[in-house]
Amino acid sequence: MDSTTAALAKLTAMHGAHQQLGAEFLYRDGWKLPSHYSSSDEEVSRAINGGGIFDISPIGKLSFQGADVLAELPRALAFPESLTVGRAIRCPSPTASEDSRESVTIAALTYDEALVLTSPGSRDSIAEALEEALSGCAHMIDLTSAWAGIGIMGPRSVDALAKIVELDLDPDKFLDGACAQAKT
Repeated sequence: MDSTTAALAKLTAMHGAHQQLGAEFLYRDGWKLPSHYSSSDEEVSRAINGGGIFDISPIGKLSFQGADVLAELPRALAFPESLTVGRAIRCPSPTASEDSRESVTIAALTYDEALVLTSPGSRDSIAEALEEALSGCAHMIDLTSAWAGIGIMGPRSVDALAKIVELDLDPDKFLDGACAQAKT
């Protein structure tokens, strides 16, 4: 890693916490990201036996707002499935080549707002493609640098999440693929 790349790397909102916890870092898609804190075996064991939290702040977070956004986003993505408030779907990226498996996730948050999540390296091209396709029917706000993001995993992940958000996470009510905005 040359010093120019390191100096220009973007830092996540949680970078200071990662440093204090002793993270080793790597550089990917223009970001300085935590790679690990201890041995791989120790970290896998902790995640399997309890849970793990990982920083997903660099993913692209594009908010689209407009009266027809839930109907127009699938059309813009040439995706046959419709969007329903409270559900998230994965579909092929509008900028992916035919042999690519790259996808985006669309979370239908309200009747007039959807959040599109992209890989860090494709955010700009997807934003440009969707903004052009949705011109006149939706307004885009790039929230990537404004919002941090975490992923959680492991058998106690739902218990951990329930302690910080005001949502009913009962698995019979909050089904796989569900999405919601919550206060923390």
